[in-house]
Amino acid sequence: MFISMAVGFLSAPISLNYWKEEKFAILSIIISLITYLSVSSLGLNSAAATLIAKNKDFEDKIKILKKSFHFLIILVILFIITLFFIQKNTSNWIFIFGKISPDLVGEVSYATFLMAFFFFINLPFSLISSALFGFQKVYIDKAFNTFSAILNFIILLLIVYLKESLIFFSLLSGLSNLLISMIRSFYFYFFIYKKESNFIHNKINYSKNPETSLSYIVKTGLKMFSINLAAMVIWNTDNIVIAHFIDIKKVTPYSLTYKFYNLIFTLLIIINTAINPIIGKEIANKNWEWLDKVFNHFLVIVAFFGGLTWLGGILFAKDFIYLWIGNQGYAGLMVCFFLGGYSYLMIVINLNSMLLTSMNYLNNIPIISWAESLLNIGLSIFLLRFFHLGGVAMGTFLGSLLTTAWLFPLLIQKKMKNKINCNFSFIFKHFLILILPLLFLSLWIQLSVNFLYLRIVFGAIIILIYLIFSYKIIPKETKYFLIENIILILNKLNLKKISIFFEKIKK
Repeated sequence: MFISMAVGFLSAPISLNYWKEEKFAILSIIISLITYLSVSSLGLNSAAATLIAKNKDFEDKIKILKKSFHFLIILVILFIITLFFIQKNTSNWIFIFGKISPDLVGEVSYATFLMAFFFFINLPFSLISSALFGFQKVYIDKAFNTFSAILNFIILLLIVYLKESLIFFSLLSGLSNLLISMIRSFYFYFFIYKKESNFIHNKINYSKNPETSLSYIVKTGLKMFSINLAAMVIWNTDNIVIAHFIDIKKVTPYSLTYKFYNLIFTLLIIINTAINPIIGKEIANKNWEWLDKVFNHFLVIVAFFGGLTWLGGILFAKDFIYLWIGNQGYAGLMVCFFLGGYSYLMIVINLNSMLLTSMNYLNNIPIISWAESLLNIGLSIFLLRFFHLGGVAMGTFLGSLLTTAWLFPLLIQKKMKNKINCNFSFIFKHFLILILPLLFLSLWIQLSVNFLYLRIVFGAIIILIYLIFSYKIIPKETKYFLIENIILILNKLNLKKISIFFEKIKK
């Protein structure tokens, strides 16, 4: 994970320097469009991951995987035929990119086509990631993702060295992703499927599990399809909105500032993804007492890190991005404020969504998610007229604040009454007493202090205040839970001296 983040961090300035502002913006929009294509799986990837994790029987897990794979093959054939038809018979879809230089139209068209083609070819293999998640082998999938990130970085360097086009970049990156997916599939077959099969070859499963039927898998997938599509609208529409309503070149500073927060958010999501497969297992075991205790611990922990991200972004994002990319990568203080707030909300929302999805409580989630996505687009388009790029970020933040931020907790309370009692009082207390005053102080520093080193010193003092007072506010049980797990990780890494320090803190 850290290697992938480092690769992403290094590739951004290299990519911007080579492609320049307009092509970099175009590439950002292509990636957003390709992300939308993941809905073509109709949510089967998410459904397979959830159902495989939820079912304890090995044969049931494999049935779910095989039926999902066969259905995806049919979908992929249909989508590839459609893709070739669109590419051959119409070029009107290029308007999605807004106003681009006429000499780039052909290159953009073929580059987008190649990325889409390889995405569809790769789609059935992506189910292996779902299987690894379901078999609680997420760390293996993360390792393959790291190899993929490194390989794509090497491809970027090769493109720069050869001075090649977006078309060649799309071709090589598509082939590399397909190669990694095939190796991941071979690994799953020989080291997980074959190994597990040898243990159960004499066992015959006579039970009929309705969750292994194709109709149930597709039904679950369609619910998740709606949720995933709404999430994609939220996360991948800003660039398209900016290209259409402001200027395609303005996509570059916004997408790079967004990338800064996305790198931090990806790091924070590790907290949630680490526990996700375990939650699925404990739900299957109906271990409600453990789930209630651990979920509330994580709620406090993610709120703490979310607040740290919000404050840290306001205080240090500008200087960091200037050092990392240059001034062309910074979208402004207003964008940082609202993207930081959005990151704070999203880390908590992600934890709530993970719990609801693991429980397969999917009926109301699509409605809530679509309410957020539509509000996000509407508010972004309206507010950009007054606040430019800041209005787009504000629309994203408000769309989340007015919907999923409070509706998901209500849904948890309603669906899991007497099973999991979420303690959201800490979040309100922590925000009002600590985060809010420090946010105002951080904004004042950024607007009033022009001397770089003085800004950094004041910023460090604010972060120190946040850490000290957060530690005092965090419930004692959560402190012990967090410290015990830190000690466990440090001992596994043979960092005994540091673990002794945390042992003293615990006492």
